[in-house]
Amino acid sequence: MAATTGGGESILDANSPANKYLLELLDEKGMKDAEPSEQRMITVFRVLDDLLPHLGHYSKIAQLIRDELYDAVYSPTLTSTAAKQPVSNTDAATFIQKVPYFTLVKRVYDERNMKAEDLQDKLDAAKERLREKQHQFQALEVVNQDLRQDIDGLNDTVEGLESEVHARNQDIKKLHAAMEEDKNAFERAKASYEQDIANLQADIRRLTEELNYMTQYKTGFDKMQEAFHTMYPTDSMPKRLLARKPVLTSKKAKLVTDIENVKRLESQMLSIQNSLLEEFDAYMEAHLLQLSSSVQTDNVNDPNYSDNEMQIDKLDVELQNTQERFQASVAELGNELALIRQHKDALTKDLQDMEEARLQQEEEQQQRMKTPGSGKKSSRPGSKTGSAGREGLRSRDSAMSLQSGLEEEDKTGDGGANDDPFSPQEHILSKYSAMLYFSTNFGRNFEEFKEGAFCPSCGEKTVICPHKVTTKDKVFILPKNCTHIKVVRPKLRVNMEMPDAAQVSLPSEANVDGKSKSAASVRSIRRVGSHTSSNQGVCALHSDQEAPGDSRRRASVATSANLPNGDSSEDESTMKNTTQQIWADYRKRSNIGRAIARPLSQERVLSIIEQFYATLVFQDDSGMDDEPTLSFTDALYAFFSERYLDDEVTYLAMYDFLTGVVQQVNISRTVHMFALLLAGQLDASTMRYIVTVADLIEAVEWKEVRDFEAFAECIYPFLHEDEIETVSMSYQSFSENKISKTLVIEWIMNAILRGREPRMKDAEVKLFLHPGKEPGSMTEGEFANAMESICPLASDKLRMRLFAESSALLKTSAVDVSRLTPIAGYLMFLQILPLLKDSIRKRVAKSRSHPRSGTVPVTKMEFETRIVMDKGRLMKMSTLRSVANNVARRKRARGMRRIAKYQGMLDDD
Repeated sequence: MAATTGGGESILDANSPANKYLLELLDEKGMKDAEPSEQRMITVFRVLDDLLPHLGHYSKIAQLIRDELYDAVYSPTLTSTAAKQPVSNTDAATFIQKVPYFTLVKRVYDERNMKAEDLQDKLDAAKERLREKQHQFQALEVVNQDLRQDIDGLNDTVEGLESEVHARNQDIKKLHAAMEEDKNAFERAKASYEQDIANLQADIRRLTEELNYMTQYKTGFDKMQEAFHTMYPTDSMPKRLLARKPVLTSKKAKLVTDIENVKRLESQMLSIQNSLLEEFDAYMEAHLLQLSSSVQTDNVNDPNYSDNEMQIDKLDVELQNTQERFQASVAELGNELALIRQHKDALTKDLQDMEEARLQQEEEQQQRMKTPGSGKKSSRPGSKTGSAGREGLRSRDSAMSLQSGLEEEDKTGDGGANDDPFSPQEHILSKYSAMLYFSTNFGRNFEEFKEGAFCPSCGEKTVICPHKVTTKDKVFILPKNCTHIKVVRPKLRVNMEMPDAAQVSLPSEANVDGKSKSAASVRSIRRVGSHTSSNQGVCALHSDQEAPGDSRRRASVATSANLPNGDSSEDESTMKNTTQQIWADYRKRSNIGRAIARPLSQERVLSIIEQFYATLVFQDDSGMDDEPTLSFTDALYAFFSERYLDDEVTYLAMYDFLTGVVQQVNISRTVHMFALLLAGQLDASTMRYIVTVADLIEAVEWKEVRDFEAFAECIYPFLHEDEIETVSMSYQSFSENKISKTLVIEWIMNAILRGREPRMKDAEVKLFLHPGKEPGSMTEGEFANAMESICPLASDKLRMRLFAESSALLKTSAVDVSRLTPIAGYLMFLQILPLLKDSIRKRVAKSRSHPRSGTVPVTKMEFETRIVMDKGRLMKMSTLRSVANNVARRKRARGMRRIAKYQGMLDDD
């Protein structure tokens, strides 16, 4: 094979092949420092390929070198390369050739350079933008600094506004507190005004009775005045009467006036005492509401428990301060009343001594006139006794003559204790007397004129008086800032010893000798009665007196209208017996009473009853074993003693409370039950049973009358179907086919009173199956054994407490089975109570949605008409426990304060 060149010519044809190759190589290389190119590499390897066959023995070595160099120069990448000098016209201008590495490297460098240039451009642009951003950042930094300053200013403004808001909130709280105080003050003022109205109404009734009583004396007074104006011949009148002088003084009239003033002052002090009690009761009610609203949780682990304790402690501090002020005020009033009553007793004793002396002298005179030997003595000349007898006979013959009456008065005595302390002329002249009072506050309060002085003839202080008439005119100087003047006439002084058949008609009572009592004794009875009727102070309650409020209660309510399904006469007699037992127990404890009791509203009475029940429930739950168990009545008096802190005030408040109970006993069935408990006719466990059932009644949503049947099935699971129907019919008859929570609880109470409550009847039957040694009664051990078999899971502590409570009331070791029946029923009911609380609402609702066969469906109109709106709220066991727990936490807070105070005193020592 002949070697060929790139131009297609053979080397042999050339003149000098070496020169030719050299020229080609030099021609391809060009400049010395020229970069390698693909064309040059093609030429180099073509020349090398042409030279290889001519190397002889070195051709193979050169071939290997040529291949290594070729692999080192050219990469696997292929490309088309144009030939520099085509061999012939038929040859292609291009051919496939591998790309050298340096070309690839150059390409990579070019690409990198291009990318570097792009990146540089982008970097320059980025730097430009960065410079712009830097300028913007500086500008924004300036703006940000301004905004920071504005924010600081706004923060200062916000802090100022927040402090102002806090101050305003404090002001709002103070205003709310002031508003509450004003509201409480207004409530207290309202109660005080109502008390004043009641007192004024009582005064009006008393004054009306006094006016009616005095009208007859006014008629006699007018007749006497007419007779006084009738002119009599001077010679026909007794000489002693013509020469008689006016009475200069009347000790009796002064004593009567002083006693009336003392009674009036005592009445004012009692009114103040009533106002103080009313304010304290109103505060206690408000305190109880605040205490219940402050207590939010009883869980010690609750985060709000400590806050509640602080609020309770704050309320107790306020209560303690109020109790201390109340106790101090009560002590001051007690001292004032004691002094006033001591003064009144002294005046009354003086008046009684004077009356007894006068009556004794009058009786001695009448005995002398009725002595058989007086007629003989009267015939003797110069006998004074005979002349007195003749004058007495003459006065009886001419009793209708005013002149004869004057002669009798002149003859029969010499101004002794039996004479009228006021002469007829002075009786009439006293009507022209007057006492003047002035006011400087537009008639709110009046004070006496300083010219007022006591007139013995009028028996009172007077400014204008006929007995003080002088020859000169009298000018009265009005005090400074005087706005009103009041003119008061003296009271008419009537001789209380004059018999009056129209006033009182007393039958003549025979004495030991068969003769009628003297007129003096009849007059003394009337006088004592008149003094008793005018007494408006505190009166003692005797066993033969009717307690105040009984007659008003019987006149204001009708027992038959409020106690259905019963005999009204029996109910009335039962309630009369109940009230008598209540008052009899009160009289055994104290003789303190009132002429007019402080009126208590029904809400106040029910609130006090609820608080007292709460103390009993708390003793049941948390009482100590070593604490003595009191009877129901003793516990009530202990509750009042702890509430009012003073013995006298305790009995006054108890008197008011018992009067309120008696007045409302036929209005509220809850008060009715409380009265029966207080009289000892029911056991206190009855109350516990009723309030426990009230919790279940409150849990049920009452919509239909037949809901009661499902309710009865739940609480009386031991009854059969026909007995349930009987109970349901009894309720429908009682409620007149109506339904409400109040009606249901009232049916429970009525069934207990009638002895028809199923659980009580069941408990009684079970107790009679375990008789004791004494028939019809049980000791504590016998009752414990019976309850162990009847209700083994009952609380021994509660059973012992309830038995001790009933035993303390009866003051015997053995208790009747009839009184133990409520205890057993209550303990048996407590065993099923947890199950009923969770399911009774669902069971009643399910029974309503799935009525039994034979039940008449209820239309919507009938459903609406049978529902009765409840008035007030039920007294429930849960509410009582809540009140008891709140009061216990308050007492515990006070105890902790006392302990801390005692420890502080020890530390100081």
